[in-house]
Amino acid sequence: MALNDQIQAYLALANISFTAGDYQTGQPEGQEDQILHWDTKLGVQPTKIQLANAQSVKEATATTIAYKTKRANEYPSMADYLDGIVKGDAAQVQTYIDACLAVKAKYPKP
Repeated sequence: MALNDQIQAYLALANISFTAGDYQTGQPEGQEDQILHWDTKLGVQPTKIQLANAQSVKEATATTIAYKTKRANEYPSMADYLDGIVKGDAAQVQTYIDACLAVKAKYPKP
């Protein structure tokens, strides 16, 4: 994962706003990518572990949002369920429940 992506995930997670030039990354003399400049207004410079953890949280959040969105887009209309309840149509209600369970099976929780 690119260091810049990790830094931006860290700053977003900490709700720290930044502008270009508040931090700088680079690879001095062929070394691995590292933070070369960190403005004190951003707080204490994060460790590699803190940056990696922030990136993991960002990815987990994106995964959660993705599965919830996919589920929401495929669930049947609640109007079908309510219509079945009002009419006392157990088969219609069961069809709705089965359709919801199928969506849950298709997109399980991560």
